[in-house]
Amino acid sequence: MDDQRESKSHNEKNILGEQIRITRKTQKLSLYQLAEELEISAPYVSNIERGIKTPSIKIRTKMKKWLEKHES
Repeated sequence: MDDQRESKSHNEKNILGEQIRITRKTQKLSLYQLAEELEISAPYVSNIERGIKTPSIKIRTKMKKWLEKHES
């Protein structure tokens, strides 16, 4: 039961990262280009995309605005 909760929690945290990665690739942007737009480091973007790091509220807000602007 605990494994299911951990898996669900991990999946929920990584939804934004997956959306960022898919949209970034659709837009043909590198990690570095996206990082520059978001004013954060490329390794940090990579870690968010892979679900290793959870973005702060400030960064999450920037990412959501970026997604709204670039999703088709």
